[in-house]
Amino acid sequence: MYFPLGWPRKLLNTSQNLLQINCDRVKILFAVLSTDTLTIWYSNKPCVPIISIKRSTKCLTRNGENILVEWKPDSTKLAVVTTGGTLLIYDLELVETAKGIYNQIDSQFSNLRRDSAELFIKEKVPSLKLTLAKEVQLFVPIKCLVCVTISHMMVAIKDGKIVRLNWNGTEERDYTLELNRTPFSINQQVSSATPIFDPGIFVVSIDYSPLLGGFAIALNDGRAAFLTAPNLKFDPNSVQGIWAPGIDDASCVSINHKYRLIAVGRKNSHVCVFTIDDLTGALELSHTMVLSSKDFPGSPDSVRQIKWTPDGCAVIISWDKGGFSLWSTFGSMLTCSLAWDYGLVSSMTSLGAYFNISSMDWSCEGYQLMIIRQTMEENRPCTELLQLDFIKSALSMNPCVSLNPFLLLQGDDKILINHNETLETIYHHNSQYKDLVLGSDDPAATPSHLQQPGTTNTDISQLDNFEIKSIYSTSFLSASKHWISVMVPTAYTNANWPVRFSALDKSGNNLAVAGRTGLALYSLTTRKWKLFGNETQEKDFVVTGGLVWWNEFIILGNYSLVGQNDEIRIYSREQKLDNKFAKIFEVSAPVMLINIYEDQLIIFTADSCISVFCLLVADDRSLELLRLQVSIVRFCIKTHGS
Repeated sequence: MYFPLGWPRKLLNTSQNLLQINCDRVKILFAVLSTDTLTIWYSNKPCVPIISIKRSTKCLTRNGENILVEWKPDSTKLAVVTTGGTLLIYDLELVETAKGIYNQIDSQFSNLRRDSAELFIKEKVPSLKLTLAKEVQLFVPIKCLVCVTISHMMVAIKDGKIVRLNWNGTEERDYTLELNRTPFSINQQVSSATPIFDPGIFVVSIDYSPLLGGFAIALNDGRAAFLTAPNLKFDPNSVQGIWAPGIDDASCVSINHKYRLIAVGRKNSHVCVFTIDDLTGALELSHTMVLSSKDFPGSPDSVRQIKWTPDGCAVIISWDKGGFSLWSTFGSMLTCSLAWDYGLVSSMTSLGAYFNISSMDWSCEGYQLMIIRQTMEENRPCTELLQLDFIKSALSMNPCVSLNPFLLLQGDDKILINHNETLETIYHHNSQYKDLVLGSDDPAATPSHLQQPGTTNTDISQLDNFEIKSIYSTSFLSASKHWISVMVPTAYTNANWPVRFSALDKSGNNLAVAGRTGLALYSLTTRKWKLFGNETQEKDFVVTGGLVWWNEFIILGNYSLVGQNDEIRIYSREQKLDNKFAKIFEVSAPVMLINIYEDQLIIFTADSCISVFCLLVADDRSLELLRLQVSIVRFCIKTHGS
């Protein structure tokens, strides 16, 4: 669950025609492309430009203007597509500097000098060098491209081919895919698969997933398909296309790697989400994302772009006529900009035009959405670079907190908590209710509105003053608008931004958060944070498998940067955050998920094993683990190439 927070922050306002924004794989840098300029920005705090390179007039005349940009997975190269069918490959190098390129300098006046920790930025903005390495002439207009491995990318051109290129610019002709030679069918079991013989058909949108083992494509005639092969080499002789049923107006495609879904944007403003049948290999419709008349009475036109969040738990959609909507993975709408209150802006056309998004992408952990917005200023077209903040449910990264009766939302540097004081229980009529209450000696078994000073559970006169309802109960939010906002201290976020995991204990009084490295604890009773006294210990481990509370202990699955091994760590809130008070247990593989059931700890590791630990408290209040392991490797989905 994702929710927008506040109003978009304007990072840049320019008369240049900004075309595309694209974050690198680790979401630390993002590229902003205009018709003649490529700029690299730093996406962490502070979000600032690092380096820019502008093409010469001679280069623009020879190769045409920029239209697309794609990152190499290790962020050392970028590929820029031009209108003249040329691929410009840029090298991006890190320049070692002592302080970085942005440094804060205090004023010479004492009353203007910084005296608060929030004003000191510890994040070092790297110095980069961007140079043009090679020009690759394809002599055919390039429609789209996608990176498939650390060394290869696939480029779709207008003559119906998908060309494989090395990042050094060499074309591998033996692995070129041609639509008129690739068989297409409704599933992998049909023997009568036929290639596309219609002239002028080419790919307009492409996305790749190694977990699905193929490419999702949208064609210029409105059809959509999935290209798959027995292995990740994608030999043209073994590649087969699977048609998406019922799609004749596709405009773009996007793949959800985590849930193995293929989203197809359509020209009627709908998005159809498909899953792959494991038996036949056919694409089956999972659900459709459609705007209701309440959200927008008309049609915002064709879907322009689809972007899944980095964790795969939500998807954002933009349209040609403007506006965007945010949906959960399986089709529940979370927000729609077309239904927002814009104050004095009254016409629906203006509402859509306010977010006329030409390109967008998610930054680190999905807390920010980077937007390129087309607008008018003093009757002149201009382009803005915006940053829209989001908060998300802690369940998206840490599913084990689902047992708690509290609402927990996390932002990049804050936690929002809704306690159960705002939760209410409804009892429906049942004659057994009175008997149950009369027969119980436990005051906790009696609803709070029946407990009065000087009365007991067996005092039936008190029950007659209330409507007797059933023991069956349902909890719901009773107009709850009271949220507790907890800001993570800058002493922790300056070096460990953003927050990646958070967990609240069953009492709702103790909070744990984990960022880039380390861990921090917070007590809602004392309103004090507890951090590592030794900053080196804080930077020694990275939480990978989540956080979970058990009594006064916080348990986490992590990777040790010092020992280079995977671990389970246990810290007590009653003691200092220090490794000498921690219980550390090594595990055989990276911890993927962690959970608690009564006094048992359950972990799932990357080697497809579930380990169950009995939690035992020793006399010295330390925690011991007794292990039982179960393998489920037979039931796990095998990815291509594994």
